[in-house]
Amino acid sequence: MPTFNPTAAQRANLEALASYLEALPRNYRHFDIDFYHLDEDNCQVGPEAFKEEWLLRKHCGSAACAIGHGPYAGIPLKDDFSWRDYAIRVFGTDNNDTEEGDFMFGTGNPNGVKRAAQRIRKVLAGKFKPDPERWGGDF
Repeated sequence: MPTFNPTAAQRANLEALASYLEALPRNYRHFDIDFYHLDEDNCQVGPEAFKEEWLLRKHCGSAACAIGHGPYAGIPLKDDFSWRDYAIRVFGTDNNDTEEGDFMFGTGNPNGVKRAAQRIRKVLAGKFKPDPERWGGDF
């Protein structure tokens, strides 16, 4: 498993995402830890939705996980092929790349914007400890 070692810019992006999520209301209904970005028909939508104005309008109000909220938090997409590419570029990990990434963004974590922000803050503060039961002890 790779080591999570974000750059200063990636740490700043994680701070920005955590702040954005913290500012959302506790009962915010457009968050789902299990999907990067869902449209109103519960179909997964890739980063291309944010590159085309008509797609963005069509998918506005859909559910997204913390990674999928990155563009809403002001962390721009570039030529990212997938949400995984986007997450690794802007946050230094995705939900499958590192233990920290799984903790911050992985499916099966407690759902909700406040909990997601708390997990990001815990990693940034250096307080995250890997769970050997979850990762099989390979550290």
